[in-house]
Amino acid sequence: MSELKKIGGRIKKIRLNKDYTLGNMAEELQMTTSAYRKIEAGITNAPTLRLLNIAAVLDVNVTDFFEDMHAMVADPKEKFGYATKDDVERITKMVQQLMKDFEKFREALPEKMGAKKQGRQAARNKNK
Repeated sequence: MSELKKIGGRIKKIRLNKDYTLGNMAEELQMTTSAYRKIEAGITNAPTLRLLNIAAVLDVNVTDFFEDMHAMVADPKEKFGYATKDDVERITKMVQQLMKDFEKFREALPEKMGAKKQGRQAARNKNK
């Protein structure tokens, strides 16, 4: 595989991991979607300034495109902690559900504690 394809593949992996579309990237970089797609496909040799701009949009270091990043490309979430939009939405829903469950538990707690206290008092009265 050519170096251009490797670099393009690394850029694409990071972009997908951040849930950016080709269109998002092209717009941010003020270029056509087709021209940006060629960079990721390794067809176009992007100038250094363009790679710096891509790195800035993706919020990564430009050296990430050149280093041997086999582990990061395989699962970049492990190394960098990237979360996709879907991940954030799913976690938000889980937290909201936990908050609802906690509130229900908190409301039920005084009732349960009151019942236990009454049961202990009844047992004490019985033993007297």
